[in-house]
Amino acid sequence: QYATSTRPDLCQPAAIVYAANESDVKLAVKYAYDANLSIAVRSSGHHFGGFSSGRGESLQLDVRALGNISELHPQDETVTFGTGCSLKELDDKFASMGAFVPHGECYKVAVGGHVQTGGAPMFMRSFGYFCDYVTRFTIVPSPRHDDEDPSTAVVTKPTPGDTTVENDEL
Repeated sequence: QYATSTRPDLCQPAAIVYAANESDVKLAVKYAYDANLSIAVRSSGHHFGGFSSGRGESLQLDVRALGNISELHPQDETVTFGTGCSLKELDDKFASMGAFVPHGECYKVAVGGHVQTGGAPMFMRSFGYFCDYVTRFTIVPSPRHDDEDPSTAVVTKPTPGDTTVENDEL
C-alpha cells in the first residue's frame, strides 16, 4: 500500500513473488541471483516510506504467508515463528506464557520487517529493542557462484566470547 501510494516513482519492482513456503523463497532467491536482480523482502507491506519495496531491476519477495507460529517453548520462554507473523499474534503467544517482547505499536506489522530495523518499542529505555530478544533465525542467502541451489542457514545469537567464523560471517 505505502510503496505505490506514497512513492510511486521509487517503488516499482520488476516483479512480485508471493512465497507460500520455504521452497518458494529459495526459487525466488535463485531466480533473482541468476537474473541479476536485487531483492526487497516484504513481510507485511507496512512501511511509511515504501522501503519494503524495490524499483526497476528488483524482485519484490512477499513472505506474508510465512507467518505461522510453529513452536512454543515454555521451558526457555521462546517462540519459533515465521517472518510473516504479526506482532499481535506474537504478543498473544507470549501472553499465554506470561511473557512479552518489546516492539513498536502497530499490531498488524509483521515481525520480519520489524526486527530488521531493530524493532524500536515505546519501552526501549527499560527493555531494549525487539532484535535484542531474537536468539536465532533462518535465512536463505544468495547462492555462491558454484552453488546450484540456495540453501538455508541458521544464524544463532552468539554467547559473548563464543563465536564461530561461519555464524559471525552470516
